[in-house]
Amino acid sequence: MVEIKEKIPLIDSLANTSLSFVGKNLTNVSDGHIETDIAATALLAGQLLLKNTIQDIKDYNSGEIVFSNVKNTQKYIFEFMINTLHSFGIDYVSGWDLEIPYKNKPVLTIKEMIITLQGKFDKLLTTSILEKEYFPYVPALASMKLISIANREKILDPIIGKSIAVKYLVIGGKTIPY
Repeated sequence: MVEIKEKIPLIDSLANTSLSFVGKNLTNVSDGHIETDIAATALLAGQLLLKNTIQDIKDYNSGEIVFSNVKNTQKYIFEFMINTLHSFGIDYVSGWDLEIPYKNKPVLTIKEMIITLQGKFDKLLTTSILEKEYFPYVPALASMKLISIANREKILDPIIGKSIAVKYLVIGGKTIPY
């Protein structure tokens, strides 16, 4: 695997483009719903990790929960997320495992988030020159950018944002795409 640092400019550009997929375009809420945006992008990162891990993904049913070796590659995405938040000046040490308060839960179901974003991300990524093994980094970076934006705009505590991101990254890594 090529050093991730060499891929950051392209990953960053693709993540910036992907931000247009969320907000009111995702939830149909006039101002968007940042918690849903963070969850959905992290969910897609997990989904892309799963697609890279399971060879015969078509042998499974959509929405099926699977246990795969995705945990080994999730640690690299998690380290990337930590380093990204650190570079944004956000505490990266604590808050990754907080229970998400009810008022901060996504307004869409897992299935709705996947169905709404999957095709857009697939098109963005497969038409880019980024290698498939790096695809999960794009929505992971988008999720961290959303946490940073929410923190800067004071609309969501980054501790809650981090908890949402990790929870949905893990869920995405276990849920067969729709």
